[in-house]
Amino acid sequence: MNEILPLFRSAVYGIDPSFPFHIERNVHDRYTQLQLHAHEFVELVYVVGGTAKHRIRSAVFGEQRYEISAGDILIVNQGEEHTYELAHDERLEIVNLLFAPEFVDDSYLHAPGQSQLLDFFYVQPYLKEPARFASNLKLGFRGAGEIEQIIGKIENEFGARRLGYQALIRLSFNELIVRLSRFYSESVGTGRNRDVHSSANEYIRRVVGYVERRYQTDIEISHLAKLACCSERQLTRSFRQATGESVVRFVHALRIEKAKALLVRYGDTVAEIGAVVGFRDAAYFIKVFKRLTGMTPKEYRMESQLAQSGE
Repeated sequence: MNEILPLFRSAVYGIDPSFPFHIERNVHDRYTQLQLHAHEFVELVYVVGGTAKHRIRSAVFGEQRYEISAGDILIVNQGEEHTYELAHDERLEIVNLLFAPEFVDDSYLHAPGQSQLLDFFYVQPYLKEPARFASNLKLGFRGAGEIEQIIGKIENEFGARRLGYQALIRLSFNELIVRLSRFYSESVGTGRNRDVHSSANEYIRRVVGYVERRYQTDIEISHLAKLACCSERQLTRSFRQATGESVVRFVHALRIEKAKALLVRYGDTVAEIGAVVGFRDAAYFIKVFKRLTGMTPKEYRMESQLAQSGE
């Protein structure tokens, strides 16, 4: 039976839609272990010190457990369930950066030869297991020093909240994402010498990552074509070749998969869940849901509940 897990809401952390960002430090030991949980925001975790096992569960790759230690950087996507497991003598100190996907400035993706600058945000978190976990970012001494300096600036601005702190946090945060993407690119062997002539699939992965991040927003093919540095026609053809689906169907299917998980685990209304996953019109959400699943959202929820009660 699927257990009902906590969903950490943005409002609990005081995350304002006009400035969707929060940062905090946390220390965990075996007495303060978190319950397996999900959140409606993206979580970037920097491990300051200690060790633990990171347990993460997703509809895409199931459940994984892997060791984390000082210098590790993790990204937990919206809706993924995770926690930390610690042995009797283990202690884990982390910095949590919580943010909405739109907080990342994606303008870098539009410039020829610069699209790799956000790969740690748009590509790595959506790799299939085991590739995603084989390429978790582990910073060396120099890299950790650079990242800790940026995080320190963000913490100081967030705590003091002086005039202009939001603008400075945005600047530092985007520098953080770009630097992490540089380290990630170098760690997987792409390096700075790869140019705009990368394979079409590489660009499609970025487009898919972008859609995965922004599925709740209005997504236009013209914008995706700019991200892929190609024409709309070329993107449409390449996307179908790579995924077997049109862009529109891919977006709809992704939204419906997200909606199915929410319908089973949480008690929000059908209209509320439709809005959360990107459907502005409840009737259209129900229509697309039925087309892709063969039943309405209400019928899917009832059938899932009956199946669970019978287990």
